[in-house]
Amino acid sequence: MSQGAAHCLAACSLQLAACSLQLAACSLQLAACSLADM
Repeated sequence: MSQGAAHCLAACSLQLAACSLQLAACSLQLAACSLADM
C-alpha cells in the first residue's frame, strides 16, 4: 500500500471515530428530550 493510501485510511478512521462520538451525543440528546417530554 502506498503512503498516500495509509494516510487517507488514518484520516478516514479518525473521521469515523468523531462521527460515532457525534452519534453518541445525539442519542444522549434524544434521550434527554424524550425524558423531558414525559
